[in-house]
Amino acid sequence: MEWLSFLKQYIQGPRWIGAIAPSSKYLAAKMVKDIAFDRASCIVEYGPGTGMFTEKLLANIQQGTILILIENNARFCHLLRKKYGHLPNIHIIHDSAVHVDQHIRQYGTG
Repeated sequence: MEWLSFLKQYIQGPRWIGAIAPSSKYLAAKMVKDIAFDRASCIVEYGPGTGMFTEKLLANIQQGTILILIENNARFCHLLRKKYGHLPNIHIIHDSAVHVDQHIRQYGTG
């Protein structure tokens, strides 16, 4: 069902959605494989969409590491809050990545 939501958001605003469909689990695994999770105190994910990369980050994240999800799309932000809003050390922010420094100062270690 998330795939349909993603497609609908793309159709409504193709300039704001980076792809026509969410990333695959395989791509997400490849993208996070080189992250030094054991040394990361704060990880920022830009445009998490429906959370495919977020799932891989959560599978590898160390206890105490802060995860900041910055999503510009209100619908995706709502979905992310439903899925991950209850987890500790995760901050889901409906905003542009342009303000990342403010969010890191507020929630991260910067």
